[in-house]
Amino acid sequence: MIRQFTFSENNLESFIRHAHHWVPGIDKMIAVYYDEKTDSMQGRLVSGTAAERKTEVLNVLDSRDVTGRMRIDQSRFNWYNRDDLPFDLEKKSRREASIFSELDNIVLLLRFRNTSDKLNDLLFIYFNRNFGSFGLSNATKRLSTDNKQIIATLLYNSFNTQIYQNKQDREVLQNIRSHTNALMGEVEKLKRDLQRTRSDYGESLVNLCMEYIRTFSTENNRNYLLGEEAKNKIKTFKGNIKYLSAIIRESIIFAENIHAGDDFDEILIKDYHINLDNYDTESVDEKQSGETGDKYTRTTHLLDKLENAARTVIGRRQSLTSGNVGEACPTPITAPAITDALKKHRNKILHLFNAYPEKWEIIRREFRPVRNLIVSAEQEKFKSA
Repeated sequence: MIRQFTFSENNLESFIRHAHHWVPGIDKMIAVYYDEKTDSMQGRLVSGTAAERKTEVLNVLDSRDVTGRMRIDQSRFNWYNRDDLPFDLEKKSRREASIFSELDNIVLLLRFRNTSDKLNDLLFIYFNRNFGSFGLSNATKRLSTDNKQIIATLLYNSFNTQIYQNKQDREVLQNIRSHTNALMGEVEKLKRDLQRTRSDYGESLVNLCMEYIRTFSTENNRNYLLGEEAKNKIKTFKGNIKYLSAIIRESIIFAENIHAGDDFDEILIKDYHINLDNYDTESVDEKQSGETGDKYTRTTHLLDKLENAARTVIGRRQSLTSGNVGEACPTPITAPAITDALKKHRNKILHLFNAYPEKWEIIRREFRPVRNLIVSAEQEKFKSA
């Protein structure tokens, strides 16, 4: 059975479900109540020992005239036994137990107002004729009128208090549900807004790249086209948009070299022509000011920038000079600025070259300012040996 709040079910159904806790030692408990969900009268009976309680669904149709009169009665409680009742309903079948059959013991009827149909729900509690229901198994003294008045009042007040607490708990739960639903609605709206923003931003990136495509087409007297898969890849770019021009330029160079010698007036830039890895995350030195973060971040960014620019220069079939490399950088820089930057980062560059021998292959082998830095370091090492 799925566990749920006890106050989420009908009050009387909850009472009989836990009958052995409310009144230990009773023979049985019957509930007759109006169920708003099914718009019908319901009957439930619980019987047996505390260890072997069983619940039955009762047939209430044959007794509706009697229970109808009882539901109208405004008394909080009454005591009944078989002789007091002007009716005697037989069991209709093994599966349909009659409500008022076998009223051999004293029966307490408690009435509680049903807020749905404005009538009373009925709770019948079957007691022993003596005090055995209250744990005194050897008691032979019968329940007196005063005893029954006290018992009825205490039980009515206890059940009524529980009904009131259930009502308050339902209101609290409903309030929590309302707030939760409102929060979930806001979260869903934010997710939709974020998705729409991402989609719009991705389209903006593609539009910007299309402008670069048109510019490079004019410059190279060649018609470049951006494929759909390439557009989708560009939409995933999370780096600084200032690098998009360099990304498109490198993609065109890559595509041109693949098709070198082919007599095509039109070249389609595909997703595998585009390399976002070198630009996909904005470098730390552009996010923060000063020497914060990894102390090699700026140096790494400098080497990456020179390596990519060198690759672009080679793709253009130009000489690998400081001027050409500086011009090919995302933000063009002069040859003296490159020399100054290499001098400033000299020790860190040498450290990174030793730490990552597989990286920056082009500038290590072919870019003279970097080659001079490496040769100079080797000579110093030789002299000190």
